[in-house]
Amino acid sequence: MARSLNIPTRSVRKFSAVYMRLNQRLAFRLKAREPARRAILSGKNKRLHELVLGFFSIELPAIRWPAVFPRNRNEWPMSTSWEKQIEAAVASRQASAPRRQRGHGLSVGTIATGAILLLLGVGAGWMVLQSLSPTSFPEETESYSQARKSFQTKLVRKGAAPQAAPRAVPPANVKEIEYVSGSLRLKAWVNRFPAKGAPRPAVLFLHGGFAFDQGDWQQSQQFRDDGFVVMTPILRGENGQPGNYSMFYDEVEDVCAAAEVLAQMPGVDSKRIFVAGHSAGGTLALLGAMTSDRFRAAASFSGSPDQVAWSRGQSKFVPFDPSDNREYQLRSPLAFPKSFKCPVRIYYGSQEDFFSASCEKTAQLAKAANLDVEAASVPGDHFTSVDLAINRAIVFFKKQ
Repeated sequence: MARSLNIPTRSVRKFSAVYMRLNQRLAFRLKAREPARRAILSGKNKRLHELVLGFFSIELPAIRWPAVFPRNRNEWPMSTSWEKQIEAAVASRQASAPRRQRGHGLSVGTIATGAILLLLGVGAGWMVLQSLSPTSFPEETESYSQARKSFQTKLVRKGAAPQAAPRAVPPANVKEIEYVSGSLRLKAWVNRFPAKGAPRPAVLFLHGGFAFDQGDWQQSQQFRDDGFVVMTPILRGENGQPGNYSMFYDEVEDVCAAAEVLAQMPGVDSKRIFVAGHSAGGTLALLGAMTSDRFRAAASFSGSPDQVAWSRGQSKFVPFDPSDNREYQLRSPLAFPKSFKCPVRIYYGSQEDFFSASCEKTAQLAKAANLDVEAASVPGDHFTSVDLAINRAIVFFKKQ
């Protein structure tokens, strides 16, 4: 005679309730994160766009306790397996109320589907966390400037910068000059200022992206309003200029060459030359501050200290062999945190989760080497945080 099998009804009910609460909380958190998601999707980082899109769109199916199951465990019919008991109970209750109960059964398939979706959500979350985690570079035994002397990048793709733009026409209050970087003769913009009187401090402002336009020049207006001479170099391969784009390596030579030209200008205080930049320019500002001792201080606005993380999903910007780790290291300030030659402030937007961890880690490692380097979060995203960050950088520069 088959014995009665007691199904742990309360346990299953408890599981269902817990699962419902999990689903509701997840839905609430996804809704709460919507502004952050929109901010990320409105940015330029398509790789992060694609990663978070899947993660933020995952919703677990809501599971309700089906009324088809008997509330009293003694009502379960006798059977040799719990699956058959459930099937019998479902058939019995659906026969008495087919319309009301249809479609509300807690099936093994439903649970399995929910479990799979949950695992997919965890997997997507793990991918996002991996993309946000800074790279662990090996500790360097030489400074960045020394490492550059013994390294030569090998470009597998040579040519212009990946962002196309025509030659920018300078406005009336701007003078376009020429500077020499190696064998290249490149252009730069500098604001017109009286050469007479006390020498003025100057900022070498490095533009964002991989092309220069008037919007980049307007971004540095606060520095000019506060009495700084501002020079923005147009780098190799940009805006139809000669040279090959190398993604943050040979461009550092252009930065250092432009700084020397700026320091020699009449009316400029050669001992108060600062370097600052936004986005790609912020990355170059950090690398320039590691290469040259010309700068009194440096400020980066949403620059990337970690090119291993930055280049994931952006292969079109990588002109070298992506399997060569040394190429990434020589482009990543995070790989040489003890090499800064001047005080540095690394600013990033409060909504920029992608940059926060690497910026903070770079500053932490530099401070451990007794360097005056700090990372600071500024309210806003990759673009809206820049004006406030520049304002803070001006205060920082004036104290030097």
